[in-house]
Amino acid sequence: MSKIKRDLVEAVADNLSMSNKAAGDAVDAVIEAISDALAQGHSVQIRDFGTFQLRARDARQVRNPRTGEMQTAPARTSIGFKPGQALKERVKEVKPC
Repeated sequence: MSKIKRDLVEAVADNLSMSNKAAGDAVDAVIEAISDALAQGHSVQIRDFGTFQLRARDARQVRNPRTGEMQTAPARTSIGFKPGQALKERVKEVKPC
């Protein structure tokens, strides 16, 4: 488990007065539900937090930095996150690390 996920699990456990195991299961369930919805082509909106959504990227020309040769990067689908207004306001004054 990554440090960030471990910190999230501990925060959930402390906030809801539950064991780390139960909080870990809850965090895993939320991540799994978001992943499943995105895999089915749906967007996921969490009120006051933000929206996860799929974005289509067109094929484009890219340069291979090693050879300088131009190549075509294929079209693909990526995941985007658009923060909600409450999240934007909360982190407005925070300086990046």
